[in-house]
Amino acid sequence: MLFKRRKELDEKLQRELRGEDLWTMNLDEKTRRRIWYAIQTTVDAVYRLDVFKLARQQTIIELGLPFLRERPPTTFFPVHDDYPREDVYCSIMESENDIVFSLLEAILALLSTKETFHWHMLSELLNSIFRESRIKVEIINGKIIEKDSLALHKNIIKPVLTLLGSDSKWSKAESKYRSALEDIADGKPDSAVTNATTALQEALLARKLGGETLKPLFYSAKEKNILHSQDKKLIDWLDADRVNFGTTHYHQETRIEDAKLTLNVVGAMILRIASKHPRQSSETS
Repeated sequence: MLFKRRKELDEKLQRELRGEDLWTMNLDEKTRRRIWYAIQTTVDAVYRLDVFKLARQQTIIELGLPFLRERPPTTFFPVHDDYPREDVYCSIMESENDIVFSLLEAILALLSTKETFHWHMLSELLNSIFRESRIKVEIINGKIIEKDSLALHKNIIKPVLTLLGSDSKWSKAESKYRSALEDIADGKPDSAVTNATTALQEALLARKLGGETLKPLFYSAKEKNILHSQDKKLIDWLDADRVNFGTTHYHQETRIEDAKLTLNVVGAMILRIASKHPRQSSETS
């Protein structure tokens, strides 16, 4: 990742840490151009399949359009071979979201029937662009799904970072929690899960509890009324989550949604651990 792109992503992350919600449905010019570059690079690697022509044809038929964006040449002159590519490019750069997303689905559908490798590659490229540009959609199994909100839970993350940054004893927990946030922004969910659970572990250690790993630390926290017996289910779940979805996982696919869930649960538990009030039981007798 080049310097300017890293700098822009870091600036977005810092704004989100201050509580801004940057997620949008606005496809700006730079995002549209990156989408085009991703498609062009992928499609040009595919042989024996006229992706631009076939995807354009399917899109205009299904949506009842005369053309995507660029008016075709007059009937007095033949349509040149590059016209479908030009029309697709103009559509991606200028059309409304629904047409752009429909066209992307048509391209992905064509690649999935002939070139599975390129289908996966393009899906990952586009999802990466959507995440970096904070576009509220995700490609799942070749379909573009609109999300109500992909922003991190501001009511947890902002208070956690404010709390952890106010006292040096929380510095290790803060460092790991910030790393988890950066991992999510960079599209590294497995690393985010590992760093988030480590942040919880560091928060427990900051309370001068006995033990070094999550489970011994939990029992020590329970003895001091920092946590309660019912919280063990959360600790067990987080411990299993780190094994199944963290950087050492072997069989489970880690998704951004998995990492966000872990991060939000960990954030809520850190706020509980830092509280000066004893943990009350929610169990009924």
